[in-house]
Amino acid sequence: MEIEKEKDVGEMYVRFQKDLEFVQMLANPYYISYLVQRNYFQDQAFLNYLKYLNYFREAEYIKFIQYPQCLKILELVQKERFRQYLVIPEVARDICDQQYFHWLDLGQVEKPKAENNEVVNQENNENPQTDTFNQDAQPQPTDAIQEEFN
Repeated sequence: MEIEKEKDVGEMYVRFQKDLEFVQMLANPYYISYLVQRNYFQDQAFLNYLKYLNYFREAEYIKFIQYPQCLKILELVQKERFRQYLVIPEVARDICDQQYFHWLDLGQVEKPKAENNEVVNQENNENPQTDTFNQDAQPQPTDAIQEEFN
């Protein structure tokens, strides 16, 4: 009896490890693209598995997550409209770029602002500049995703 109980606990631990690894792989936009290319998101059993993985949002399990963006992606891939965006090849790259710039910003110390709320260029004390990124960029597929899902 005790041997069976230990076996069950061991199997549950292995299942948990596999679930945790899979959830965290969702933080990789290129892995999501791989899943899209192989039509995983059209398989109802796979979609049910994604719903099952929502238990990682609970306090008891969230402490094991090392890549918190995977939980946002887990939420988004359960929405049909988001899955439709994923078939666009550029979306994986755009999501990757967004993640990169998000993490890059987390490591930055807040820049001092002048009285007119413009960022001061501290490197060479030139005129104040606004803190914007690529103002001339064309809207990207993920712009629509951000507007809809954020």
